[in-house]
Amino acid sequence: WLPLQPYQASFTQLNTLPVPIKEAVHFASCIHINKALEQVLVGPTVKKVNVTGILNFKRNLGLYIMIVYALVQYAGTCGVGQLKDCFMPMTQLVDLIVSDDLERLDHTTFKCVASGGKYTHVMPDHVVAVVEKFKETSVAAAAAASSSMFFKSNKSKAETTVGLKKSVIDAVLKQLKTIGPMHK
Repeated sequence: WLPLQPYQASFTQLNTLPVPIKEAVHFASCIHINKALEQVLVGPTVKKVNVTGILNFKRNLGLYIMIVYALVQYAGTCGVGQLKDCFMPMTQLVDLIVSDDLERLDHTTFKCVASGGKYTHVMPDHVVAVVEKFKETSVAAAAAASSSMFFKSNKSKAETTVGLKKSVIDAVLKQLKTIGPMHK
């Protein structure tokens, strides 16, 4: 597949390295890509976000993840497994932000799966960084959030818009701040 050819060429060059070094390079590369993608949302570059933007990011992330999975499959042929786990923090962060689970956060949300955690690779401070960017946003796609308590709907004849409920945003932020930052 054409987008993977540069990566495949690079990974092929790693075959001459000892296995531990080769694996370290693969993992370091994938972790770096994941952190760069996370910074798009949690870093200072993006000042405001809305649901449409997050959903578009998720769609583009899905395409990127397909490329990454193809790359991971190729890397698997080189003897390096579990690279897809490097992308769990980003995919889980986006999934949490666009889901109704955001409204129901508790202390188990970020715990291990055995403790009931669904978003085990997400750091609460990253969720705070994204949710705080929603505070100043007033318009988003109605279709994306029409059934969620997280959003309020203002229907007009010309269009339907969705604005974030400030009270829910504040409650989510308060809950996240009581959970505290986690460094994984």
